[in-house]
Amino acid sequence: MVIYLIRHGETDWNRQNRLQGIEDIELNETGLLQSADCARAFHGVPVDCILSSPLKRAKKTADIMAEHLGLHDILVEQGLTERDFGKLSGLTLEARERLLESGEDPMLEPKEDLTARLMSVLNNYIAHSACQNIVIVSHGASINAILSHLSGGEIGTGKTILKNTCVNKLSCHGQNVTIDFYNLTPAEFFSINCKCKLNTPRQNRSHQLTLDTDGAAGAVCAKVVAAVRLRIRNQERLQIVPLACGIRASSGVAHLTHQQRTGCPRLYTAQ
Repeated sequence: MVIYLIRHGETDWNRQNRLQGIEDIELNETGLLQSADCARAFHGVPVDCILSSPLKRAKKTADIMAEHLGLHDILVEQGLTERDFGKLSGLTLEARERLLESGEDPMLEPKEDLTARLMSVLNNYIAHSACQNIVIVSHGASINAILSHLSGGEIGTGKTILKNTCVNKLSCHGQNVTIDFYNLTPAEFFSINCKCKLNTPRQNRSHQLTLDTDGAAGAVCAKVVAAVRLRIRNQERLQIVPLACGIRASSGVAHLTHQQRTGCPRLYTAQ
């Protein structure tokens, strides 16, 4: 089973840097465009069903994706709603800092309760759903809570700032859940889902990534990614690292050479 966690598109509160919790804020024009871009990035990617938080900003993002992907029904799950930020909701960063410094109880939803309800939804579908390719549209703090739980706190809550309509991929094998990648923009996600051919000559530490776009996929995204092979438990898995790279293109094919380097994002497996 594959699960894609997607944060909703932009709202006016996002743009104003106001903390959003359970308030039902709608997408702004940018958010609508971002949601359509995200849907198009899933061209050719199998999706069996879409789950959504009940809040308007997530549900509208899910509706736009469903329309583009030809899916008619969206499963709304209350457990996917955003964290209740209590008195911090609607406040700018400066106002939040003042409230916290005052010693007043902000009355946040406990992180443990947030993680428990999100993982309950996730585990229920992993155990019982007939769908093998699931898109879940939720919220920044909610998705970060899942990433934090699965990575043992190495990414997610307090460490990762998730972009609007970012794509995070989980692979499920029995009770094992692996974070394949996280916080990719739709353009980065689209790039790695083009037809890729990876050649790794043993005598050379450089890697060649060929992205071959057909007519339906269109031109190669301006932001290309480099691929690095990592050995995880004696198995090779393709690891994606976003890079600022030059492209030389010919006949719809872009060629990219990347020198192997350290510091790339890791894969996380929850037992």
